[in-house]
Order: sequence, then structure tokens, then C-alpha cells
Amino acid sequence: IGMVVPDLGDPFFTLVLRGAEQVARAAGYRVIVCNTNSEGELEASYVDNLIAHQVDGVMLAPVNDASKKVTDWMDARGVPFVLLDRAIAGVDADLVQGDSVGGARVLVDHLIANGHRRIAHVTEPQSVSTARDRFRGYREALEANGIPYDPALVAEGSGATIDGAQGATAELLRRGVAFTAILAVNNLSAVGVVLALREAGFSVPGDIAVACFDDIELAAYLCPFLTVMAQPATTYGAIATELLIGRIQ
Repeated sequence: IGMVVPDLGDPFFTLVLRGAEQVARAAGYRVIVCNTNSEGELEASYVDNLIAHQVDGVMLAPVNDASKKVTDWMDARGVPFVLLDRAIAGVDADLVQGDSVGGARVLVDHLIANGHRRIAHVTEPQSVSTARDRFRGYREALEANGIPYDPALVAEGSGATIDGAQGATAELLRRGVAFTAILAVNNLSAVGVVLALREAGFSVPGDIAVACFDDIELAAYLCPFLTVMAQPATTYGAIATELLIGRIQ
């Protein structure tokens, strides 16, 4: 079976793969991993190659909504597939994901409970379902706590990557808007946020607090460690593989 992910360097997807391989091996399957680097053309090429090599099924963590053309190919060829972590608008398929809306609300509520009122958000393009959901949760939490939404406090990076988030955080600082906390869209984004803040002379969390989605296991040994909405990534991979094998059978 094929597994197609946007960034295998992201510890979240590494853990997803671990869970998938455990279940696949027990059922007599092998996992072929393809890393798309969040590039739509590369994703399409990988899926086309997997189909040509007659894989039994595919687990897909889509690049974004445009990945619908890839799922349409698999549908047309009768290839079973399961979506991982990210939904695709207009695609009705098995999907394993966390509650990004609720998780973002919990994180923002936590920041507000600790006295923060000016909370920025570093996100990625809204064509990615998890980014949309987390942005929605961010806004809902502000509204529920009587804090007006300020679009100047939201910056979109080129992707949920260290470089993308670093650039987005630098853009926030250039705008000159005041904030005391940042919600980062995922773990790698949080690293970029912290790097940009430290380069600008801010301490974390002394001057600016940072919270994000997805844990980085080794980060627990750092000081300060990240405030995160942890997701059971290994379980995601296991459940997705079970669903896919069920579809295959």
C-alpha cells in the first residue's frame, strides 16, 4: 500500500507512518512512502506511479483542496484510498483526523486564561483544511471571550514549515501590531515562530508566549518546552491503515 504525505520531516507524519507500518506488517502488507514536499505536481506524479505499480490501496495526506484531481484519478481506476489528517472539499471518503477547530479553541482559551488578549496567529494557505479549521477555532475562541478579531494579527506563511512561519512572524513584527502570544498552526511552524522572535530580541515565553498543534517528542527536553495540542499521530496511522485494508478486502 502507498502512503503519500506532504512532509516526512514533520515529526507528526513520522509517527503516522510508524502506526501505519505496524498495522500493515501484521496484515501482510508493506508500505511504500512518498514525500510530496507539499507540491501538487509531485503528489500527482507519485499517485500515478503508485497506481502504475498496482498498489492495493493508498493513504493520502493531501497537499490541499486541489488534491481532488488525485482522488478523482483513484476513484476512476477503482483504487481504494483513505485520507489522512486533511480533508478535501467535495471528496466523500474515509478520513482520519483530529478536531482542529476544538483544539485551536482550547489553545486560545488557555492563552486567554493566562492573561493574553492580543493573540496573533501564524497559519498556512487556507486551501489546506487543517489550516482553515484551526483559523476558525482561533476566531471562535476570541469571539467567545469577547475579544474582537483583528486581521492584522494573522499572518500566512508559504506553508506549515519552519521557513514559512519564520517569514510570517517577521511580517507580523514589521506591521508593528502589539501582541503577547502567538498560536502557530503546527509544530514546525512553532519552531519558525520562536526563531523569528529570538532574532528580533524577544524571549519565549518571557515576552511572547507560543502555543501550537502537534508535539515534538524531543522538545520536551528543551527549556522552555512548547505548549501544544498533542495529537495521537501513531494511532491515526494505525486506524487509517485498518480502514484502508478493510476497503481493499
